[in-house]
Parts: sequence; C-alpha cells; structure tokens
Amino acid sequence: MTTAAKKSPTKTAKNAPPPEGGTPNAVILQMEPEQLTLAAELAAVPMMGAIARHYEGNAKAADLRAELIGERQGTLNSLDDIGIQEPLKVTLSKDGKTGKVWDGRHRLEWALSRVVNTVPVIHVTEDVGRKLMEASVIGRRHWSKGQRAFLGVICHPEVVGITVGRPKKEQPMTRTDLACHLGISADLVDQAVAIYKAFHAPGAKPGSPEAIEAADCKAKYEMSIWAGAGLGAVLAGIGGGKATHGKERKGSDWAALDKPLGTMSRLSKLWKTWDETERTKAQRLIVVRIQGDAETEGWSPEFCLALSEALAAAEPAI
Repeated sequence: MTTAAKKSPTKTAKNAPPPEGGTPNAVILQMEPEQLTLAAELAAVPMMGAIARHYEGNAKAADLRAELIGERQGTLNSLDDIGIQEPLKVTLSKDGKTGKVWDGRHRLEWALSRVVNTVPVIHVTEDVGRKLMEASVIGRRHWSKGQRAFLGVICHPEVVGITVGRPKKEQPMTRTDLACHLGISADLVDQAVAIYKAFHAPGAKPGSPEAIEAADCKAKYEMSIWAGAGLGAVLAGIGGGKATHGKERKGSDWAALDKPLGTMSRLSKLWKTWDETERTKAQRLIVVRIQGDAETEGWSPEFCLALSEALAAAEPAI
C-alpha cells in the first residue's frame, strides 16, 4: 500500500457548524470517514462494484462486468497512488460532527476500505448538493436515455409526488420539465416514474405487504436497468411477473398474514401486563394451537420453521 493509502496520523480538524442559512463554506475541513453517510438519493444509485457483483457468473453480462470492474479498479489504483485530491461535497450537521455526502462516494468507499484517518470535505447546502450529485452521477458515465430517465427520477422524486426533503423554495419539477432538462421524451420519463413507483410503493407504510412487494420487485429488476435494459422491457418484465399467458395472475394470499401478525403485536403488549399465572396459561394455549387437536389442525412444520427463522432474524431487535 502506498503512503497516501496508509492511515494518516494527522489529527481531525475541529469542524465548525455550517453557517446560518446554509451558505456554502469553501473552507476545506478534515473529517473521519465514519462521520459521513451518503445522501439517500446518492445511495439509491448502485455503485460499480455492486453492479459487477450482481452479474457475477452471468455470461451474457460478462463484457459489462469486465468494464465495470476495470473502471472501479482504475479509480482505486489512482486513489492508492495520489490519495484524495478533490474534497468530498457534504452537508454538515448543525454541530459539524457528521456530514451527508452528495459527491464523492467512491472516494469515501476507498477511504473506508483503506482505513484512512481523515478525508477532505467542503460544506455545501442540500440544494447545491443535489445539483452536484445530479451533474456528477448523470454526467460522469455514458448512460442510455432510459438510464438517464431513471436517474433523473431518482434525483427528482417530486415528479412521482414525493416532496418530503425537497427544497421548499424551488418550484416542483414536472415530468415535462425533467424531460427537457435531460433531453429525453416525456414518455420515457413516464416509464421511469412507473418503474420507480413499482420499486418504492410511495405512500406505503414501511414493513407493509405493499412495501415488501415493492422491495422484492426492486431487487429482481433494478439491476437490469443499470445493465442497459430498456425501460419498456423492464416494465414488461414487471407486468409479466403478474400475468400468465396474457391473463392476470391470481395474487397469492401471503399478505393475509399481515392482519394476524398485527394482532400478535398487540398481544405482545398485553403480555407485559399479565402475571406469571396468566402467562403460563397463555403459553399452554399457544402450544395447543400449534400442535392442534381432534377438531383443529395444527401448524405445519414448514410454517413453524418459517416463524422460528423469522424470530432468529429479528433477534438483534428483540
């Protein structure tokens, strides 16, 4: 490892909180990489390494994977040789102890992997940060029109109706505004919006069946966009997953589990109010229901296993 990549003994500079009103501060500060997190919009765009890993073993995407691996390694080699020359653009918290990164995620990834002590950063407002992110992410690679449309929707979720966290002083961007801004057709923006809705289920409660379905759809189809698939083809794939031989596929009943699980959540609160005798009787009732009797069928071994695995997966939160 080169000297630039080794952990620097330089002490972290005392970071001043951002100026009142969010005026950009051109002063270069030093922050520990662990103090920085990616802005949500930037984190929504997969990095080269993630895309390459997704297509590992896929012969059809071998050329794409080789290109991405080569590009990423070139970036890492350059950083190993000369270190970080351009400061990361971040929005500092009010106390100046943490920062939201808008530009510089590969530099941050490198710093974390090389255990670098500090990285140079410049404070920018969120408004400026979003503009920098858009120019960097959309302008850095040769994206197809479909990819640019999807990136544009990620950068401007207000076209989907998402306004939380957006600058209030700005006029919300419309689909036609975004199309003109990116130099693509409004129809392509509409396709990107439809895919974004399928991937994120805007308005759905976190952890709801709708949100879980959306996350599953995103995991299944999103990488194909970054691999170069057209947005129309992705929409067709999503639609095809819901249909069989041109007919609407009957939805499964898995989401019906949501209501009884909600009841269990309420019962878990009641459990805290019961004394030991009541808990013992309740536990006996649970066992009877699981095992079943002459009149009631018990729970299947597969269902019991699924519940035990779910409890194990949730163990850190229990």
